[in-house]
Formats: sequence, C-alpha cells, structure tokens
Amino acid sequence: MSSSLYDYAIRLLSRRSYGSEELRRKLHRRGGLEEADKIIPRLEKIGYLNDEEYAYRRAKFRREVRRWGNHRIVQDLTRLGLNARIVELTLGKLAEECPEAQSFQQVTQAWIKSSGPPKSISQLKKLYDRCIRLGYPSELVRTGLQEYFKEIGW
Repeated sequence: MSSSLYDYAIRLLSRRSYGSEELRRKLHRRGGLEEADKIIPRLEKIGYLNDEEYAYRRAKFRREVRRWGNHRIVQDLTRLGLNARIVELTLGKLAEECPEAQSFQQVTQAWIKSSGPPKSISQLKKLYDRCIRLGYPSELVRTGLQEYFKEIGW
C-alpha cells in the first residue's frame, strides 16, 4: 500500500468528511485502482469513513440550512455514490428529526416574510417553482399553497 496515497486520503479527510465512493474516486484519480481499493476498507475499519453517518450529516445540513426536500436530498446522496439502502435509512432518520412538511413551511414562511404573500399568478408561480426546485413533492407544494390559489381565484 502506498503510504503517500494513504497520507493524501488522511489529508482529504482532515479537511472535510467524504463518503467511501466519493473518496475512492478521488484516490483513483490520484494513485490507481488497486491502491485506493486497499485504503478505503482500512479507513472504514479505523472509523475515519462511515457512509451512514456521512449521509445523515449531509442530509441534515441540506434540510436544516438549505431547506431541501427529500427529492433533492436523494439526488445529492446518489450523486455521491451512496447506495439506496443508506439513502433510505437516512431519509427515515431525517423524517423523525426534521420532517419535510415542516421544512416546506419554513421555506414558504421565509418567502412570505421577504416578499409578502403572493398576490398574483406570477408571484405564486415563482413560489411554487422555488419549492419544486428545492425538491419538495408537487402534492405537498399544491396542498401547502392551496390558500393562495383560492385567494388569487385560480
């Protein structure tokens, strides 16, 4: 095992957390397939890599700070190479601590605080589109914005 590639992995992990697949890709580009495939299990064994913990912390940050919905969180975690089982467990744990509906309410309240309640179809569409881009399901968005649809007379 190349100690320089291992040292590189440790330096990367000292700056921020990584998922095992994301770190494997970085190490592959730097040093080679076989070496990286030996380093990853070693780092997992000593506790420097934990995909479940990494996925949960990343998803929780995305939900609490960026106010992302489940769809966007799933896309992000999948893009990082985390498997479907870990993503599903993460969403389950996240639903207990910070439910998607609660986060959606915070998004709409922040919008209304800064821009006021939507008074036209174009304003309502902007709010609706923002919520969809953040990854909230269309059913939740339509239900949550129903009162504004009625006020506008849509």
